[in-house]
Amino acid sequence: PICTNNDMAVHPSGRYLAVADTYEGGDGVVFVYDTQDLSAPLATLSPDGGEATYSQNYQFGRSMAMSDTKLFIGNNAQGVPVYCYDLSDLSAAPSKISTPTSYHNGDFLFSSDMAANSTHLFIGHSQCRNPLTSNDNNTEAGAVHVYDVTTLQYQTTVYGFNPEYSDFFGSEVKATDTHLAVGAYGDDEVHGNQNQNGAVYVFDATDLSATPTKVMPLTSGHSDEFGRVISLSDTHLAVSEYQDDTHKSNSGALHIYNLTDLSNPMINYGSLHSEYYGSN
Repeated sequence: PICTNNDMAVHPSGRYLAVADTYEGGDGVVFVYDTQDLSAPLATLSPDGGEATYSQNYQFGRSMAMSDTKLFIGNNAQGVPVYCYDLSDLSAAPSKISTPTSYHNGDFLFSSDMAANSTHLFIGHSQCRNPLTSNDNNTEAGAVHVYDVTTLQYQTTVYGFNPEYSDFFGSEVKATDTHLAVGAYGDDEVHGNQNQNGAVYVFDATDLSATPTKVMPLTSGHSDEFGRVISLSDTHLAVSEYQDDTHKSNSGALHIYNLTDLSNPMINYGSLHSEYYGSN
């Protein structure tokens, strides 16, 4: 299946591939393949329906993550939990993970992105309120909720510094066993408080209580959205600034950091007008 609105997840060993078609059947489906035989999916997964707070498309599979034993599937519908499937029995009913927020509208964009490592599941919640029980829309700065990847029990929530409305912290979430990287493309705290110039937070995944490193672009302008797309390996962090105007309007840039020195990136730039270099 091919769709312009999709996400994919790959098993840590490379054995399984999950591909979403977020509008198939109205609410979306996820196809799970054995990478040794891509001729037909092992399973086609879909949401139960009737769980959304409002009548809306689920966009089931909008975000996904895999651990050694589980497939986690997110969505874009208010009030709908993250679905958790056992990879050893994809026909079994999934477990479901709900937002820890108690305010009835506080689950908007729960599972905006997700990542899993060997110990934890990290669920981005890019319009989460701070504190979780707040009913003040101006606190919709975003958060990442942390769950035990085996028991699915909620552990903690992490935030960016000085949370502000529309920081979108948690819009991108990437994790290894040693690092957690969280995008906040709406962050305004660099170079004259330019609106939505963006930031990325890098946490110690083994000690989430430690203060993270906040990575910001060396130069930035209005709506450059640094951190809108990020990628993380054991040694490097790549951050898109796809609306950077260094060479042409919205020509874009890609920043690549060694995790041992987050202050000195290698930067590659686009050269064409509206190239959006680094957007994917």
